[in-house]
Amino acid sequence: MTVQDKREQYRSVSTRGSVLYFAIASLSGIDPMYQNSLEYVKKIFTETIKQVVSSKTKANEESREQESPVKIKNEAEPESKENSARTLSDRKESSHDLGDIGELLEELLERITENLYISICRGLFEADKLIYSFLICISIKRNQRLIDETCYNLLLRGQGIFDKSRQPKYKDFKDIQDILTEQQWDLAYCMQLKASKFFSNLIEDLLASHQLLREYVSTDSDVTASLLDELPKFLSQDVPDFEKLLLIKLFKPHQLLQTFREYVVRDLGKIYSVSPLTSMEVLFSSADQVTPIVFVLSQGADPNEEILGYAKKQNLSQKLHQKSLGQGQERAATTLIKEGLKNGYWVLLQNCHLFKSWMPQLDNICDQIREDASSIHPSFRLILTSAPVDYFPAAILQNGVKMTTEPPQGLKANLKRVFTNVIGRDVYHAADSNSHRAKRAQDNQEPQAKSPNPQQSSYSRSSSNSGTPATYSKDATAKRAKE
Repeated sequence: MTVQDKREQYRSVSTRGSVLYFAIASLSGIDPMYQNSLEYVKKIFTETIKQVVSSKTKANEESREQESPVKIKNEAEPESKENSARTLSDRKESSHDLGDIGELLEELLERITENLYISICRGLFEADKLIYSFLICISIKRNQRLIDETCYNLLLRGQGIFDKSRQPKYKDFKDIQDILTEQQWDLAYCMQLKASKFFSNLIEDLLASHQLLREYVSTDSDVTASLLDELPKFLSQDVPDFEKLLLIKLFKPHQLLQTFREYVVRDLGKIYSVSPLTSMEVLFSSADQVTPIVFVLSQGADPNEEILGYAKKQNLSQKLHQKSLGQGQERAATTLIKEGLKNGYWVLLQNCHLFKSWMPQLDNICDQIREDASSIHPSFRLILTSAPVDYFPAAILQNGVKMTTEPPQGLKANLKRVFTNVIGRDVYHAADSNSHRAKRAQDNQEPQAKSPNPQQSSYSRSSSNSGTPATYSKDATAKRAKE
């Protein structure tokens, strides 16, 4: 097999990367802060390939060692040059042996899609994450030509401008007027006119079964119910899932986003319908001295405490220098960045959106940092916070690591955020294992005599340095908790 043939085997992987990049690039139309460069996407793409190939090679080597018996050569027997060359050749081949190419390609496609979803989701607001996962889903299917382009345009843009001369008049059907709006009636006619492959008799079916249609439209589906499987009974149930989205848009437009989620779960998996958790450890590990970290602010959320807490956890509180931007702060901010570049400080510039006139200068500074990467202290980090504004430098957004800050919605989201950022995964798992260990030790011990003074025993503990107990009163404990 030639090199060109081997390259062709991986064409599907490069195609997937291209499809995902254009899906990511289209996000900037939703919010100007959702900009990502091709270099950033290629970086994640390349790192994922290296991870998959490394793990696959290691797994195959371990499997080969377990299956084949180890042959020990007699030390006294000299090894010929021919055998030595053959052994070296076998080792080289085994080092590049990745097993079944089909399994490797499948894993590469899965991991690349997943990693790009997780990495980009960090910089998206909660309301737009489902749109991003839906974009990934339909972009892949459109590339595979599994989606009818006419139906895609109707779902995305609606009926648009069309010839109404042959359309049945909306005002002539009073029964339909009580169920559908005139805009919905126009969409139904365009679906029959342009997507006749699936909806060739849609208007006739609506007129003939308006009572069943009324029941379907007036009944809201259960949250746990499948909207894609609960179509009106008078319609064909063999319609593909994507075309069913058109029917949901026609009859129940208020539940279209919910149906998007179900469609994504069916095609890509549940992971793409859930917001991925992101911790400060993961965020800062993705950045380096030339890659700025950008926190996109929202009302009611401030990442300052989390940043300070992470710096303290890394024993870098003394190296974290912060400045709130505003008019007249350009000299102080520039000086702070220069000192950080030289001494390896973490420079936190807050509220960049309040200093519009300085943004071009900040853009030039970041460009200079990228050009002089070799002379910059490796511990330097530039951290920026800004509300979504269209004048924030595009180059910083495209080459930086972004994370949105929003107040958690609901108890579950609050607990996830606490366990991820405040407590930390390592501490959480350690505490969990310690509690199980303590419970087992308590179960193995014999019951102790009841303390004569339960109030005192509940506030006593044994000193770790001596055998004498150290007792705290309620007042002392309350004072310590207050402090």
